Amino acid sequence: MAFVKLALKIGVTVGLVWFLVSNIDLAQTASYMARADLVLFAAACVLILLQLGTIAIRWSQILPLTGPPSSLPLLMRLTLEGMFFNQALPSSVGGDAIRIYRLVKTGVRTSRAISSVILDRALGLLGLVLISATFAPNFISLIDDPAMRNGGLLIIAAALGVFAVFLALDLFPDSLRRWKAVSEFLNISRLARRVLTTPSVLLRIGPITLLGQMMALSSFYVLALALQIDISYAVCMAVIPVVILITTIPVTIAGWGLREGAMVLALGQVGVNEAQALALSILFGLTQIVAGLPGGVFWLITRQSRPESNESNEPSK
Repeated sequence: MAFVKLALKIGVTVGLVWFLVSNIDLAQTASYMARADLVLFAAACVLILLQLGTIAIRWSQILPLTGPPSSLPLLMRLTLEGMFFNQALPSSVGGDAIRIYRLVKTGVRTSRAISSVILDRALGLLGLVLISATFAPNFISLIDDPAMRNGGLLIIAAALGVFAVFLALDLFPDSLRRWKAVSEFLNISRLARRVLTTPSVLLRIGPITLLGQMMALSSFYVLALALQIDISYAVCMAVIPVVILITTIPVTIAGWGLREGAMVLALGQVGVNEAQALALSILFGLTQIVAGLPGGVFWLITRQSRPESNESNEPSK
């Protein structure tokens, strides 16, 4: 089954890339990228690294909700490693699996590690959805194509609906808890509801989540400046969040192909030509790779070292 999923992802990725290559002037795209301002590209990479810092901070606030905390430097290192493997593995959740694995190696219970990473991922996605919903009126006013406009709104609504269901899972019948995996997921649902309904917790996690997403979205605007694309920050905030939401659909390898296609279609509605939009998407993908490189270095340096356990005396469950 895993092989079939991988084959399908490869097929979809290749198909989308082939479609883009067949319909966009790659020479013009390469020309835009060659003229990109390297200082602004570096600034965009810094914004992505800062966003990873906010993820580590959020993760450090989630872990104490279920047990002993882990140090922020450790979680930052694991977040960087996760970023590296998000780009190196044929799945956007590969990095999450690495974060879980590496955290368990420090002595954290497997159930805690899984719960914390899933909740961290869910809260990050919620932050992006809320930003998308906030700028939805701007999105509606900018997108003239009815199918694209309705499709974007449907994606935002569906994401909100999925999260609402996720928050309510713990309210389902207790009979579902006879399966351990289901029981653990219901516990994550309860924990997510606790985060969102406890003011002291929400005030620690909410702002850092929104800040991180704003940094990632702002990197697109910085890259647009690097490519001399005539687009305002307000337009970026209206269109780019929807593009990123589309990219979270796990049908391609690390979002490649799907992101580029969505970017070309969406930015075409606001006057950006196809070659520029493709160049912007590729540059963003490169910032992800550059930001993940420190994680690869940490992985190589520490993979053979004996980890320090901060929960070594905690009983297994």
